[in-house]
Amino acid sequence: MSRRQAAAPFRYEFEKNGAFGVFKTNGSVPIEYFMTSFKVDELPYLSYAKDVNTELNFDYLIQRDIDEDRAIAEISQYLAAKEGVVQKDIVFLPPLLVAVVSVDHDNCLDDYYPDSTFSEDADSVGELYVREWPGILKVTNYAMAQEQSRTFSCADGDHEVSVTVDSAKIQVNLTRDNVKGARLVVIDGQHRLFALNTLMTHDRSLIEGLTLPICLVYPPNSIAHNSDSQPKVPEVLRNLFVDVNSTVERVSGHFLTLLSEQTLGSIICREFCKAVLEQKQSEGLGLIEWNTKNHKQSLEISREHTLTSIGVINNAFEEIFKTKSGVRLLAAILGIDKRASEFDFGTDEYDEEKSAPEYFPWRDFLSRHRERLVGLVNETITPSLIEMFFNTTFFSRYCQEFQDFFVNTEDEIRRERRSDQNIFSNVKDHVLFNGMLIKPAQAMHAHVRADLGQLIAGIIPDFSRKAIFQKAMIEAWSLLCSKFVAHDIPVNRAAHYIKQFVEHSFAVKAGLFDDRHLYLQDTIFSGSRIKVTKSAKRQIVRLLLSNGEKAICEDAKEKSVISALAKEEVGSFIKQMRDDKRKVFEKSYRTNFSLAAIDRERLHAAELDKSREMKELAGDSSKTTFDRLVDDLIAENLKDSFDDLARTLKFKDFLYSKSEELDEEL
Repeated sequence: MSRRQAAAPFRYEFEKNGAFGVFKTNGSVPIEYFMTSFKVDELPYLSYAKDVNTELNFDYLIQRDIDEDRAIAEISQYLAAKEGVVQKDIVFLPPLLVAVVSVDHDNCLDDYYPDSTFSEDADSVGELYVREWPGILKVTNYAMAQEQSRTFSCADGDHEVSVTVDSAKIQVNLTRDNVKGARLVVIDGQHRLFALNTLMTHDRSLIEGLTLPICLVYPPNSIAHNSDSQPKVPEVLRNLFVDVNSTVERVSGHFLTLLSEQTLGSIICREFCKAVLEQKQSEGLGLIEWNTKNHKQSLEISREHTLTSIGVINNAFEEIFKTKSGVRLLAAILGIDKRASEFDFGTDEYDEEKSAPEYFPWRDFLSRHRERLVGLVNETITPSLIEMFFNTTFFSRYCQEFQDFFVNTEDEIRRERRSDQNIFSNVKDHVLFNGMLIKPAQAMHAHVRADLGQLIAGIIPDFSRKAIFQKAMIEAWSLLCSKFVAHDIPVNRAAHYIKQFVEHSFAVKAGLFDDRHLYLQDTIFSGSRIKVTKSAKRQIVRLLLSNGEKAICEDAKEKSVISALAKEEVGSFIKQMRDDKRKVFEKSYRTNFSLAAIDRERLHAAELDKSREMKELAGDSSKTTFDRLVDDLIAENLKDSFDDLARTLKFKDFLYSKSEELDEEL
């Protein structure tokens, strides 16, 4: 008889008892949890999100961003100011939310747990039900006849049992780095864990005897056997993170966008960033703001060296596609309208298949649709964003020189055998990924910022980095897509033309959007200040599309559609410009000292008499003395503005249309 075992058994050496529960409602994915506690000495069992999925990919990067300064300054001080001094009479931290995850030999997250098994056993007290996800975890529940029965779904079938929720046992096969097995990853409370680890290392006596509340969670049905019907483990955990942080404490808008799994905006932003990292490497991703911690700043382009922000991109898509017609356009761009058979929306009370919801696929789509949606986004929208943000001539040139700056500096440091290589690495990490800047690197960082500031100023037009312009660029793309859909032209051509339009707009020093142009004043600019309103954004869209008249088109059909749209949009721009200039003049004439005093007095008197005149004219304000005086006094400005626009565009063949009332602030 052989003394050798066929295979070594898994060692579930980490073991905890606690209260057991299942969170599941209205058909949602079940989440099982254990409420238990950890002693300070057990903190090393817990991992940060950055400790897993360690390949340089975007999923890893968005999990690495612990704000260590805040953790030490706020949480450590809250728990213990200094030895011998009570910080507060009463202190308490909420439970850490800890996920049981499966990792491979490279510490990368597995998408699914191994197939689970169910077995029955007994001890001196009574029956036991043991479920095992081999090599990851085992859960032992205790029979309780009085409890309501529940169904445990395993790879070997469904098992209906009655168990107590007061007590259960969980065993986890925790392994060391680069060994396949399980990890306990904190998905909510990383800053608390960092602060506690810091105190344990440097001031252990301050937290001696502390016992921490812990909630262990895992999605039991996310196993290989159910890969076609159940979401992946990382997807479930991202949803938990977003839900907890959305309802408890607002985290960075970028993180809420990137980690959410139930909005198409999140998918678009994530896939865009992934594509940039893959195609343009770290330096390319460093030109996108994706991890700003301040919520307000996350909605703008707030760093001096970056090209865009996912907060800007996400908001642009939300504004464009929030209506029923917008969702229909989005479905057409993605091709969902032609792939309806690939999506399942369930059945109604008559057991008939439901059609796509009105607001699908913008938010709250089913998890089983996600993979197909990701594929459609990567076929259409991701390449379009890459084209507009990285292939536009000046964006592309800046991206290359930005990358060369770091490569050349690193080569110089190595060639000269300087001792500040680690300092520069820290500066580079801070610039590219907003990593924590150490104090010795601050001087070098100041020099790098100055160099990058000069670099971007010499290449990128300042107006092209404004959030309102980039939202307008994406909206112009969507309008061109709608025209192409209507005329059966491939929508992937739209980004090619928007890139052309942007390049034409900034081709010369006094470009289309130079604030010195008369046609921009009072409608997009007020002096040198941009009017951040929906109306101003729509005017930028119109001017961008006006470039269609001189677009380089090889296809006659595309040329015809683009040219007609350009003329319509310029006509709309002029109509809105005239209305905007009139409104500004009417509001400001009393303080406009470029007007003759007698004209200001005449306008004031006519305005006071306007309501009486309107009664006599049956409500027609255009015929009042005040309105006729305004027409006369702004006529020259309008003519000069029109001529300025015609000179800049180099054509006058415009089609006029009614303007829109969109003066709310964005």
